Amino acid sequence: MEEASRFAKFIVEGPPLVQRFVKYMLNHAHEFTHDTNFMQEVTMQALLLQTEDNKEGVRAFFEKRKPDFKGK
Repeated sequence: MEEASRFAKFIVEGPPLVQRFVKYMLNHAHEFTHDTNFMQEVTMQALLLQTEDNKEGVRAFFEKRKPDFKGK
């Protein structure tokens, strides 16, 4: 139970744009083919790499601090 709580906290404190995408993919994966799901994931990853949250995550990692995600 303790491990599940740690994992849930990790998810909740993550970048909101990524959470939104993952939720969408999980809720709609059955509607598309494997190839379509793969292409959606690749496209979304390329877009998410350009967000302010990604830049904040990288900065926080190198500064050894917790990131402050804004959903941008």
